Amino acid sequence: MKPHLKRLIALTLALALLGVSGCTAGDPKSTAPAMGRYVETPAALPADFAMVLGLHAADDGSIELLGFPRAIDGSGHIYLRAYRSADGGSTWTEEQHAWIDDLNRDDNIYAPETVAWDGDGTLYFYLNIYSEDGENGECFARLDGETMVLYDGAVPASSDGSGITGFQVAENGDFILDCWTEFLQVDPATGTVKNVYTAPTADGGSWNDGYAVSGNTLAVSEAGRIVFYDLTTGRETGSLPAQVPPVDTYDSNKYRVMSYGSDGSLYFADPKGLYRAVDGSETLERLADGALTSLSTPSISRMGLVVPDGGSYLVLGWSNREWLLYSYAYDPDVPTLPDTELTIYSLEEDPLILQAISAFQATDPGVHVTYQTGIPADGSVTRDDAVRALNTQLVAGKGPDVLVLDGLPMDSYIDKAVLADLSAPLEALSAAGGLLTNITGSLARPGGEIYAVPAQFQVPMLHGSDDAMGAIHDLASMADWLESNKPSFRTPFIFDSSRNYLSVLYPVCAASLQDGGGRMDREKLSGFLEQIKRITDLRDDPEEAESENDFTTDFDFGPLGWTAGYNGLDLGNLIHFQGLYAAWTASDAAGDGSTDTLFGGGSFLPVTMLGVSAQSGQQDLAWRFIEAALSDEVQGKAVGRGIPVSAAAFEASTQDTKERTDGVFATYGTTFYDAEGATVPVNMQVLYPPEEYRAAMAERLRALDSPILYDETVLRIIIDETRDCWSGKTGLDAAVSAIMEKLKLYEAE
Repeated sequence: MKPHLKRLIALTLALALLGVSGCTAGDPKSTAPAMGRYVETPAALPADFAMVLGLHAADDGSIELLGFPRAIDGSGHIYLRAYRSADGGSTWTEEQHAWIDDLNRDDNIYAPETVAWDGDGTLYFYLNIYSEDGENGECFARLDGETMVLYDGAVPASSDGSGITGFQVAENGDFILDCWTEFLQVDPATGTVKNVYTAPTADGGSWNDGYAVSGNTLAVSEAGRIVFYDLTTGRETGSLPAQVPPVDTYDSNKYRVMSYGSDGSLYFADPKGLYRAVDGSETLERLADGALTSLSTPSISRMGLVVPDGGSYLVLGWSNREWLLYSYAYDPDVPTLPDTELTIYSLEEDPLILQAISAFQATDPGVHVTYQTGIPADGSVTRDDAVRALNTQLVAGKGPDVLVLDGLPMDSYIDKAVLADLSAPLEALSAAGGLLTNITGSLARPGGEIYAVPAQFQVPMLHGSDDAMGAIHDLASMADWLESNKPSFRTPFIFDSSRNYLSVLYPVCAASLQDGGGRMDREKLSGFLEQIKRITDLRDDPEEAESENDFTTDFDFGPLGWTAGYNGLDLGNLIHFQGLYAAWTASDAAGDGSTDTLFGGGSFLPVTMLGVSAQSGQQDLAWRFIEAALSDEVQGKAVGRGIPVSAAAFEASTQDTKERTDGVFATYGTTFYDAEGATVPVNMQVLYPPEEYRAAMAERLRALDSPILYDETVLRIIIDETRDCWSGKTGLDAAVSAIMEKLKLYEAE
């Protein structure tokens, strides 16, 4: 039986479309560069906000802002404030209103959750009600002069019970409520739901992304297109098709924000850039390239877009508990693209690289960083084909300047002198003491050469009872303990799929499965898979488990199941220090259990391994990019797929945060299916561990000294050829034979 994998994590309140063809560094420009582009400028918000409720372009060209600045008097109270800017967000003036004073009274029971303006500039509210008798609720209201008028109609609920995250106002007075998985068109006077609109995602689900209302037209961002609806009929009237770059609606750092301008055109901003959809046509114009701005920065979530009259645009952002505002204005004297190009390549998009590009572009505006990914998001290119295409470029002396070596044949590149030696600049950078050198220098060759520098790392971890942690020291003893204790749990790990088992366990064991020549040893492989089979046989329904979608192999969430008696052990890759907190919380509550590196070793997985092409004519510039990726600024943004290697960022990640309440770090939740098929919700309030625990675990990670390097293609072959073995459709010997045959073909390529 597999857990229903719905993660609800309550935490305190991300290829440019230009061509990505390979370049040879230093190609001369035959013509004068084209001039003119929209330039990003950070705009100042008027205060340190805890919450920005709304941003609005008024008819007079000014910008209105409503929000709750953080308390500055030590009382903990925050009060609503209104500001206005007459210069596009450069300076702000606080405005005084009687209705704000009413809302800020200590005895007031109405608290604004979000606001909206209609086409005439009237302000509307979605309010929470906190009554003295405990009968709390919500309502809508509008501003009439200085008086807030409440609507009698009830606030409707979405079909799945999701709350309201925002709303907009149509010309006919209807509200369009954003309820996470659907949009509700509501008559606020009666609470009647007139229409329901859903935005399908690429995987067939539904998760709201951007939307905007103009007159009686609703524009909704869907998977790969923007759809328009007539709010008087509820019917679709048209769309912007494939021109619209797809966004990941499950990743808040990749949300799209949308707004109509006074010219009737639709504008939107996402990681790819700032766009204008010309009114009455399917023409899509990119105003600003995301790769040249903060729009592509993974650590920044876009929260709003404002289109004032006058040709500039404002994007509201949220990053690391801070509200940000960026202005975009056209500058005819700036080159359309910088005349120097630096090309970065990775097989798949890496958030840390995107973060580094943003930081690098800010300090080196004369360089245009082009980010190429071999495997597009739609999966239209296989991993093998992507590697072959890259190899063809490299053999020809072309290709990217900087390589993210994850999933690439790094040893082969080193043997063929494809990569430059980075030992000298890395040593100079390390001398200042700003890096975890046990990680960044871990890939040094016997002669001291360093061809790859990890920018992050992961750690295979294990958590279990004191009895389990004392008994388990290798794969065989793990299988022994699980077999002996099967009556006490329903499945070995929170993830049931063998793909996940192998994804965590094979890399740790890979080196021990080789013969003296570095090739797979059949007998050792067979022994490894026998132990995996012992573990997979302990699942309630192996065939059903293999048919389920894979769950994350992150270490964070296993304690949810362990606490509930669902899984016997917590196994996974630690990708951020806070991933230890749930395990500590579970052990502390049970009075039993501990956490350690898998099998107690010093192994870690290098992640985002950066190398420089030996053929690049811009090696100094390429190294400057690597320096940016290793900087405290980039490393401290908590993006990417691993733990930071910056010493300052790593230390900061181990500390308590200033804004925690009552020692609570987060709330994790999921649902499991019990033996009868009923859903069982499980929630955990994850606490901050004490300082001594955090210090001890930080020291444990600083001492890691064994990088895990393995061939991902080999792992994929093992996963593919054993799939039927775990469910009992084929035997283990047949699976081993199939693997060895595939490996022969692979090695012969």
